[in-house]
Amino acid sequence: MTDVKDLKRNITALEMEVEIKALHDKLVAASNKYTGDNGANDRESAQDALYAMIELQTSLVRMRLLPPESSLPLASLYAAIADVEAGRNPPLLTPIRASGAPLMPKVEAVRMVLVSAAISYLMQLEHSE
Repeated sequence: MTDVKDLKRNITALEMEVEIKALHDKLVAASNKYTGDNGANDRESAQDALYAMIELQTSLVRMRLLPPESSLPLASLYAAIADVEAGRNPPLLTPIRASGAPLMPKVEAVRMVLVSAAISYLMQLEHSE
């Protein structure tokens, strides 16, 4: 009986390795397509990356490592993005009206953090020389 359990564990580990490699390749392809200008290519690359994650979740559900409903949030987001592409305004992506000053878009905030980190790193390099 232990041999069957070990075999199943080894098969699952091999399947996971294949799935992770596929995810890696798809995420790299999506990031190579991403330009950062928020145009159609960026939306498409975001959809590609999201779909790659959904495919991994589907595989994990098939392997009985995740419950089937675990794919619902990402699948809903993927469908909402497709709705936007079709000119619809899905509730999931409808902006929430905040009172007061407009908030900085998260994309801009992420860019600012990355630039700040790069500057800090370069300054540390300069001081260490």
